[in-house]
Amino acid sequence: MSNILKNNQYDTNLIYIYDLPKASTTSIALSKIVQEKTGLQLNAQPQIRRDPNKPFYSALIKIDNPEKFQEVAQKLRYFKIDGKPCRALPYTNELLGANVAQLQEHNMFVRKIPKDVVSDGLEEFFKGFGDIISCKVSFNEDHSSRGYGFVCFRDPQSANQALQKYSGNQDQFIAVKFAPKSKADFRKVFNNIFVKDMPDNWGEAEIRKAFEAFGQISSLFVDTQKKHAFVCYGNDNINDREYGPKCAAEACE
Repeated sequence: MSNILKNNQYDTNLIYIYDLPKASTTSIALSKIVQEKTGLQLNAQPQIRRDPNKPFYSALIKIDNPEKFQEVAQKLRYFKIDGKPCRALPYTNELLGANVAQLQEHNMFVRKIPKDVVSDGLEEFFKGFGDIISCKVSFNEDHSSRGYGFVCFRDPQSANQALQKYSGNQDQFIAVKFAPKSKADFRKVFNNIFVKDMPDNWGEAEIRKAFEAFGQISSLFVDTQKKHAFVCYGNDNINDREYGPKCAAEACE
């Protein structure tokens, strides 16, 4: 196991909450959900992060009782607001973007996920391989599934076992490993791809439809006269540096 994951202690009693629907998320509503799910009344209101450029809000909540922290984090791991799936994780350095390269052996990209399976279902499916740090199904703005997601195992051997079983599987989940060999290699990976020899009747709509199957497109340029395009993958989480390269590699493959 890598050094970054040997210490399972958390520096703070903070829980980070993801995928919060903008229309119905307020500090009061979130505090009520925490109390209903865990029986704990928060001493401080949740800090909601409202970025108008992102599809969802996120939030931080502080648990003053350290003895209750792990219990509360587990009860909040997956929940819903107005029927929209949300997820929560303990705020810990091991999941920060600066540590992505160190986590590469623990991570797995999964595609061909049935549209009715969300993050808790994905974890349920893969937990037999070992302890899972985080599990995420990627959503559109309406919380519908994009059909792909990510699993981060605590033990890299668990990730390897899952990959061996589901890499190239054609019937259900397909697991893909994306692991640059070094930090230098990691910085060289690409999230832009060049598309050439497009069909004569293809424009921006057709290119977008074809390549959105592999992930969220952050920018797209199409030259219909020269029949080529540039597709750039990226998501709204600046700490998730693996996302764009994974999508680009999968699309090229």
